[in-house]
Amino acid sequence: MTTATIPRSDVLSDSSDAGLARVAPRRPLSLVALLAGVLTTASVPPFGWWPAALVGLGLLPVALESARTVRQRFLRALAFAGGLYIPSLWWLTQFSLPGGLVIGGLEMVITALVVSLTTPRARGERSLAFVCSVAASVVLADSLRSLWPFGGLPLGGIDLGQADGPFAALVTFGGRLLLIAAIAIVGGTAVLSIRLLRHGARNPSALIPVSAVLAAVLTVTVLAHVVPDGTHGGRTLRVGVAQGSGPLGERATDAGLERAFRAHVEASGLIRQPVDLVLWPENVVDVQRFASSAKRMEIGQLATRLGAPIIAGVVEDDPDPTRFRNFSELVNPGGGIGDGKAGRYDKVRRVPFGEVVYFRSLMKRFSSALATKDMRSGSLPGVIATPFGPIALIISYEGFFDDRARSGVRAGGQAL
Repeated sequence: MTTATIPRSDVLSDSSDAGLARVAPRRPLSLVALLAGVLTTASVPPFGWWPAALVGLGLLPVALESARTVRQRFLRALAFAGGLYIPSLWWLTQFSLPGGLVIGGLEMVITALVVSLTTPRARGERSLAFVCSVAASVVLADSLRSLWPFGGLPLGGIDLGQADGPFAALVTFGGRLLLIAAIAIVGGTAVLSIRLLRHGARNPSALIPVSAVLAAVLTVTVLAHVVPDGTHGGRTLRVGVAQGSGPLGERATDAGLERAFRAHVEASGLIRQPVDLVLWPENVVDVQRFASSAKRMEIGQLATRLGAPIIAGVVEDDPDPTRFRNFSELVNPGGGIGDGKAGRYDKVRRVPFGEVVYFRSLMKRFSSALATKDMRSGSLPGVIATPFGPIALIISYEGFFDDRARSGVRAGGQAL
């Protein structure tokens, strides 16, 4: 009988995961990445469990740190992005099934590519530098998908899940990207601290820089809550907001459009008076020509009863039969509309595959339920003249884009 001696280095090279993987089954780190994405999407509406993003983004460095190649990082980052964007963007398939799949797929691939290409190989486990690099990669990925393709796809963003959380105030200092960075760093350092505590006897000093970074982010968050986030001109503007109810997912049929309009008229009647201004959302009024429509006069009569002008969300036909217009316009008591362009704002940002269908000829092969017209984009700042001064305005999807809110404020808007 002969025996073979196996060098120790072939069995167990060190105590790291890479060494253990040679004699033990690999941990299902792709499943850890998927779980990280699912937990992160649990913070996004309609779920809204904001602490879940801290856990999700805290687990992402754990899933990535033992990846030794770009391919491994890509597959794990893709699993994370799938867990995040497939659930949070599934509603897009109501507009267009192929369009929703295209957007979801692009969001996943963009995130996976950026994270896998910009995250360095971890220099040892439980590394603060690696946690910060993963946070930076997540921010970079979110920044890129906000710009490209289709003018940006910032849907299902991590920042949306923090609207009810304590970190939301950070947008005062640095916008949505600072908010995402903070969530990724806090989550990552919190999980890192737990892991270091489990091995504290070996290197207790490693907790010092981790605690310092965590304390710095939390301090900035506290400051964001106490620093004034705007100026007050000395006057209060009383605004009534009407949101008419209706069946969820109702299609824009003639009957459905009429029900939506009537629901908003009824909802406006419930507004407590006195008010200075009443605001309606997007798409409430659907007409061929708003200026000459009976609905404009009816809105004017409603404004007379309320004693306040109404900013109404309108969709009307465009001279080009393949286009339509989407805008908000001020209707004064009696039915008079705003002074030319000053009293109207045409929406600039279009919902991909909802208000504009890209690759229409190709998409027709996969779906017969595509929108038949594309929205004609506006080009002006988001601001409307009112009797109380200029009001900055964003319409629906534009709420994802910081530049649209800034355009109205920089154009003189005194309220948003």
